[in-house]
Amino acid sequence: MAKKRITAEAGTHEAIHGSGGMLRAPRMERMVAPCIIGLLVAALCSTALAKKKGEPLEYCDLSVVVLRASDGTPVRNAGVVLRPLRKDGSPGNDGFQLKTSKEGRVVMRGIPYGRLRIQVIASRMRTFGEDYVIDQPEQEIVIRLERPAGQVSAYQ
Repeated sequence: MAKKRITAEAGTHEAIHGSGGMLRAPRMERMVAPCIIGLLVAALCSTALAKKKGEPLEYCDLSVVVLRASDGTPVRNAGVVLRPLRKDGSPGNDGFQLKTSKEGRVVMRGIPYGRLRIQVIASRMRTFGEDYVIDQPEQEIVIRLERPAGQVSAYQ
């Protein structure tokens, strides 16, 4: 009785190790379908959890402009700190800091809707801090920094 010769494409498990008469899918190809299904299920679950937690699904392109109150010129290299606020008004654990450009501007895309605390720190200027409600697709906030007040001392 003559043996049948079974061929397989080069690079597959059968071509390298032989299949013993049976053609099987390589191990990598058998793992792809369950991985894709797992990723789809995870994506659907995370979307459902985000809706349940009440996390915002809308985002804002936010622009912050920092100017001197005295003459309206832009403040360069001012530190702009953004911290999202919880429902009780306390700051969240996440946040970030950016520096203004020479035009005194910081632009951030993808800021989630909700309350946001903005603080601005610049050398030889009074530190600024205020809470804002982010509720529009595009929003610009203009902040005017003042010079620091004179120091009060009991020894003068």
